[in-house]
Amino acid sequence: MDIDILVKQIGEDPDCEVFPPIGQPELKNPVDMLPEDLRRFYALCGGANLYMSRDFGFRVVPPTELLPANPILTSFNYEEAKDILDNDISAHWYLLCPSSGPEENIVIDLHPERLGKCYDGYLSIYGTSDEIIVSYSFTEAIFGVLESKGETTFWAGKPPLGFPYENLCIEPPHG
Repeated sequence: MDIDILVKQIGEDPDCEVFPPIGQPELKNPVDMLPEDLRRFYALCGGANLYMSRDFGFRVVPPTELLPANPILTSFNYEEAKDILDNDISAHWYLLCPSSGPEENIVIDLHPERLGKCYDGYLSIYGTSDEIIVSYSFTEAIFGVLESKGETTFWAGKPPLGFPYENLCIEPPHG
């Protein structure tokens, strides 16, 4: 699936909204980079709302709000664990799609070795060994959200694509 086609599809769906382009994100970590499909998305639009009136709608943040996920999703203990979190693989995860509900999120990995992988940013599993890979690319994640139409998460009921911490020989910061 092509990101141009998906943006067009979002714009044509009455339950979705596309915002005008406002530029590219400024990434906080100098190692991080944007995958080509996300760069193209932000060239076409400045974010989008996907089924936000439904239980599992998601908002693709504007480029000015593409921020590291750790300080946002671990706000309750980020300052206490800052040294650990800033040296963990999750330091390269950005909050890409907060949901219409209070706890579900999609985060994207912008580290070159894992570029574009998207993870389930559900608050109770974020940064744990239970966190799962939900897609291998931004395009795949957006396609999944569009397919599920805000009725469920697109990864629900499917076997996980993997786990961010598996095979790394490191402990997740939250167990």
